[in-house]
Amino acid sequence: MKICVAGLGKVGLPIACYFVSLGHRVRGHDVNADLVQRIREQISPLPYEPGVTLSGLQVSDQLPDVLFGMEVAYVIVPTPQEGAALSAKWVEQAVASLRGEWDGLIIVGSTLMPDDANRICDGVSVVYNPPLIRLGHVIEDLREARVALVGATYPRAKERLRALWGWGPEVRVVEGDPRSVALAKLAINVSLSLRIAWANELSTVCQKVGASADVVLQAVGADPRIGGAYLRPGFPPGGPCLPRDLEVWRGLSHAPIADRVFFSHAEQGRAQVTRLVNGLTRIALRPRVAVLGATYNPGALDVTGSRGLAVAEEVLRRGWSVVLYDPAGPWLPAGWAGKVPVVDSVEEALVQAEVVVIATPWPEFDGLEVGGRPVVRCDR
Repeated sequence: MKICVAGLGKVGLPIACYFVSLGHRVRGHDVNADLVQRIREQISPLPYEPGVTLSGLQVSDQLPDVLFGMEVAYVIVPTPQEGAALSAKWVEQAVASLRGEWDGLIIVGSTLMPDDANRICDGVSVVYNPPLIRLGHVIEDLREARVALVGATYPRAKERLRALWGWGPEVRVVEGDPRSVALAKLAINVSLSLRIAWANELSTVCQKVGASADVVLQAVGADPRIGGAYLRPGFPPGGPCLPRDLEVWRGLSHAPIADRVFFSHAEQGRAQVTRLVNGLTRIALRPRVAVLGATYNPGALDVTGSRGLAVAEEVLRRGWSVVLYDPAGPWLPAGWAGKVPVVDSVEEALVQAEVVVIATPWPEFDGLEVGGRPVVRCDR
């Protein structure tokens, strides 16, 4: 197929590369001329996102250049959170620009509020098709998809999207009107947040009664009616999607379960950070701490809900010495660490530390030689 991808950000660029890998003819468009030039020069803006290969991808910041001869345009531009809702202004601008230049099929992948999806996507010339992916695993998740969402009202939509994405028979396509599909996308992410909160609550109860959390969680996950995916205790979910979509869901209607999950994540996050930092005093009264990892996921250029930042900020709040290192640091937005001191290498972090906290499971931290310093892991 001949596809234009409108929006070459953290999700759009990997999607464009995935389409190239399937053998489609792909052109990419972004209004950011500097980003487009870097891609033309084969300089990846996502150096840690696996599978992002820029060869074979034609790009331009001029829309007419990329639309000529195309069959499909896939819109994947940001929908920033505004209060308890998502703004569709950039999606609307992109769709309007496409319609002004061209009359092919438009597919919107950006996460939308249900009313916006219903208004923007008519289900025929504009369909809704949000991907279910994780930053740092975008192409992997697209290749291993097991469920897909299609908001359209004409019979051939599913078949055209199967051809676009290369979905085999193992992919269950849930099809409906755009409003329902938009709500389904939010509901999926809220359900994942709920499972993480439930796993943390199970773990807390196990500690109080002296039971093994491993045994209890294994038993619960082994029941085929429940399953074990995302059913493990850990830091509350981070990244740009799950925390945001939970807040958006709470704003849609009276949502007592989602409210409880929201406050549970906040309580569990504070409790876990406090417990971890309190434990560091077993090493020294005022330990010098190196925190390794700030991105919420390896490969992702995002620190939303970062474990590493939360730990570093708590150490700093107590007046102790702390430094922070993340391999993706040079590619993160300016000011991402706030007041926490950031260093440029693992070696520089270790020189200043008595104890090491590994907060993100970057591959380079596996088997790291820390010179005999105690290591605390909160990355799994």
